[in-house]
Amino acid sequence: MSELVPYTEDHLRIKKVLIQAAKRKSVINYTDLLKRSGVRLDMSNPYDRGVLGNLLGDISWNEVKEGRPMLSSVAIHAGDFKQGQGFFDLAAELYAITFHSEDAKLKFGMDEMNKTHTFWLKS
Repeated sequence: MSELVPYTEDHLRIKKVLIQAAKRKSVINYTDLLKRSGVRLDMSNPYDRGVLGNLLGDISWNEVKEGRPMLSSVAIHAGDFKQGQGFFDLAAELYAITFHSEDAKLKFGMDEMNKTHTFWLKS
């Protein structure tokens, strides 16, 4: 799959909030992302968490295909301040990389977040 994913209204709302966080050189946890975007999903519901993961994945897929860093790198878990497993699974696919340790994931997540901040600060 190399085509861009068509966006829904929920994609656009979430992308807008992610860009705002990136331009502030900040991060946003998933619950706050949903509140600010107005997307009605419940993070205590596993199905809804999957829906959010798919929305974030679609956004980052399109961003990378357009030559930008993974915008979802600024979306994190509230508890551990790290990106979710889906982020790393998508990164492995997009960049054809393998993470051999949690440290490697942490480093990649921070590097991608810094690239995202740098890109959107200039935009």
